[in-house]
Amino acid sequence: MNDLSSGLTYVRETYLWLETYEDLKRFVTEALNLKGKWKAPGGGVKIFKSEGEGECIIKWLGPRSRMLFIQSDDAEENLKSKFEKLINWDPNNANSLCETSVKEVSSIIQADRAFFLRLCEAV
Repeated sequence: MNDLSSGLTYVRETYLWLETYEDLKRFVTEALNLKGKWKAPGGGVKIFKSEGEGECIIKWLGPRSRMLFIQSDDAEENLKSKFEKLINWDPNNANSLCETSVKEVSSIIQADRAFFLRLCEAV
């Protein structure tokens, strides 16, 4: 993965991580500049908990659904703002973002394409 944020997208109030777990770990460490620990409670789910000032918890539901959630965020610069900057989020351009993301997801996880399209319908 060349661009660390290339795996992050946003559809209808839901963040998605389209790359691998290893790429997600690099993204959290290098792009978000967070230090902490990862846990794998099962079922493909991965949970990151930061260490130090400004605790944050990020939960990824794994390679099947690819949904990424911010569960806790006490950081000075919140993760939502960082995510939006990294994906160049523009609420006026949500449809083109969704169309681009559908193409990416289709090529990465063909079996989950129908799920992703349902998310996009409301955009």
